[in-house]
Amino acid sequence: MSTTVEGTGKRLTPPSQRIISIDRFRGIVVFLMILFDILNLFDNLGFLSMIGKHPDTEGIKLWDGLTVADLGAPMFMFAIALTLELSYNKRVSLYGKKETIKHSIIRWVSILSIGAMIDHVEIIIDGEWEHPLNYVFAALLLIMIACFILWLIFAAAKLIKAKKFISKIIVIGMLTIGVLTIIAGIDDIRILIHRFYFPETYSGIGHMNHWCTLQAVGAAGLIGMIAINKKTSVKLLIGCIILAIYTVIHEFGVNAQLIDKITQGGIPGALGWGCIVIFGMFIADLFRAKNKKAITVTVVVLAVLAVIATCYIGLSKRSVSPSYILLTSFTNTVFYLIVVMFDKVKIKNDFFVWWGRNPLVMYLAPQGILLIYESVMPDLFLPNPPVWLGIVQIVAFTAGFSALCYVLNKKNKIIKI
Repeated sequence: MSTTVEGTGKRLTPPSQRIISIDRFRGIVVFLMILFDILNLFDNLGFLSMIGKHPDTEGIKLWDGLTVADLGAPMFMFAIALTLELSYNKRVSLYGKKETIKHSIIRWVSILSIGAMIDHVEIIIDGEWEHPLNYVFAALLLIMIACFILWLIFAAAKLIKAKKFISKIIVIGMLTIGVLTIIAGIDDIRILIHRFYFPETYSGIGHMNHWCTLQAVGAAGLIGMIAINKKTSVKLLIGCIILAIYTVIHEFGVNAQLIDKITQGGIPGALGWGCIVIFGMFIADLFRAKNKKAITVTVVVLAVLAVIATCYIGLSKRSVSPSYILLTSFTNTVFYLIVVMFDKVKIKNDFFVWWGRNPLVMYLAPQGILLIYESVMPDLFLPNPPVWLGIVQIVAFTAGFSALCYVLNKKNKIIKI
């Protein structure tokens, strides 16, 4: 099946089958991110505990400002970039360009909103109500949970009209939470700037809104839409322009320190995550074209630029520094290249393909389970259990989540937003 993109005359052919290297890479990424979350529950397991820690004083440091756990989020962004254009074009072929753009915007804002809701579950549990918007977010979270329960009831009862109605409310709720999250992020920047430049007059709140990985993913996905179906060279140019603008923003005055105070960089950091996605789309084009020379040159250039940038401006995952963007774009490319090398190796029950076919579900479900588990378990189990009990819990969680992947894969269930 093929289609013509409106206004370009470009013929697009959506993929007829899944690409094994992409499923494997995505599966490795999601598996590692969940493994990091599992290991992060424990503080007394030595090397195992260190694997899941982000601070370089606690985790396994690869470079000043970079730990093993810091590689997870950019790899997830790169996995998105590998299929972003393919998924978009497949949907265009089925539903048309306007409907696809609308769906894409709702999708990325919804992912951003899901991240905000996860954060506010933790806020409700921890009782952190210092920021006024937390009350609004908490109310919206409870409404969304109620709507989702109603949706499940209507779906089970096969009440089609009621299900469609509640689905519309859920979409509106998601968009509302997404917009409020962006507003809160902008307000955080205002507070930080005010606090820094006018400390004697500032008497506002001290708590910043937290941005989790899914909020950064949603924002980066929206930015990545700019480069969809552009020529390979144009994608590179767009990525470089955004990186240049972001570098000026990041390095101006004390902006790096301000951005660093919001996990994942907040609104300004979203530009950095967007760069990783767009560079990933550029690199994905090179792999699809099997342009080995261009891939080699890209790897070398990214490595050189990453080293230079790191030496001059330092490396920071929290502020999504330009050096972090370049370095992780390099590591993403190398990791994917290694995965592609095993394309011809066929495995009947491919462990990482199980994990890669439902990345959003296999990221969210374990997150929710681990959050509840951490909240209810006694001190005997967390965070400093006997070593044998810690290892038993790690094995049990890993096996349980992998079993869920296997069942979804066996039943050929692909769950998407």
